[in-house]
Amino acid sequence: VATNIEKFQNKRLRVLLADDAEFNLDLLSDYLSKIPTSDILRANNGKKAFDRYVEINQQGKKIDLVVTDYDMPMLNGKGLVEKIRAFEKENNLTECTIIMISGNDNDHNMIRDLLNPRGEHRVAKFMTKPILYLSSWRLLLKASICNLT
Repeated sequence: VATNIEKFQNKRLRVLLADDAEFNLDLLSDYLSKIPTSDILRANNGKKAFDRYVEINQQGKKIDLVVTDYDMPMLNGKGLVEKIRAFEKENNLTECTIIMISGNDNDHNMIRDLLNPRGEHRVAKFMTKPILYLSSWRLLLKASICNLT
């Protein structure tokens, strides 16, 4: 894993985190501090996350990775993903990688829909809380490498 970090140390990853729990935002920010990042942007609900996503893109920058909770106020994770994908399509943008996290993994149809690579959402990974350090770190590193190659 260390060689992967060294290989991509000159490339930077801009990440948007969306979760209504401050603890989870802090935890994910800590995980992300282990991989090359230029910006870690945080939002405590889906609406704020989408507004940040649009703002960054309008500045001519790109969000490489979105990590979002499913259950949030104002706009849930699924709604956030729908809005991001629609914005990308309308503005002819390359799709960012999206990872969905949730404390509930009982709705298998919803998860299958989110992960469908030909579907509306095209989420790269669905993770169940609690988020374990090692598996999360590896997943975020893999997502960063996929976006930087």
